[in-house]
Amino acid sequence: RGLGFIKQNNSSTLSRNVNVVSLMFATGVLRPLATIMGDVLLLLLVTVALFVYSPYVALLVSIIFTPIVAIFYLVVRRKIQMLGVEENDVQRHKSRVVSETFRGYADIDIGGAMPLMIKRFSDDLDAISYLRQRHSSLSQLPQFFMEIGLVIGMVIVVLFSLYCNSDISLIFGVFAVVAIRLIPSVRSILTQWSLVRYNR
Repeated sequence: RGLGFIKQNNSSTLSRNVNVVSLMFATGVLRPLATIMGDVLLLLLVTVALFVYSPYVALLVSIIFTPIVAIFYLVVRRKIQMLGVEENDVQRHKSRVVSETFRGYADIDIGGAMPLMIKRFSDDLDAISYLRQRHSSLSQLPQFFMEIGLVIGMVIVVLFSLYCNSDISLIFGVFAVVAIRLIPSVRSILTQWSLVRYNR
């Protein structure tokens, strides 16, 4: 956009956009989206095959895992985005501290303000570490939700078999195989989605 655009914007912000933001967009948005697309395609193929083979098990899987995905989405959606916004602000402040330190090094050194600048930089690093730790904790929730769903599904299969006096082995086996195959895909989708949400 030329010299006018550069002069109108803060140099530390432009530097951060080139060095940090573009990398985060590629690794934190584009790559997770590509992974999500692959997992969604696999999920659709397995679900269609399951509906053809055993509609009852397919219905059971849908009833169990759809609310789990919805609950995870509703519970963590806003929180993850808020953490991403907070880290964006801290990263911007950290870049400004570094830029100001190098630009005004002589004055900062003579005035004895270097310890203050180092403390500001260190505080920003601590804040970023804390925010990423919280995001990592939220990203572990899909595993927890999926395991609960698996247990609930198995209990339902057992109760259904007892109530209907039907052979449990086939239904249980189909559900277990499908759940074991679908759980990693669903977990991956939720985890990658949380990354996109955080880095958006």
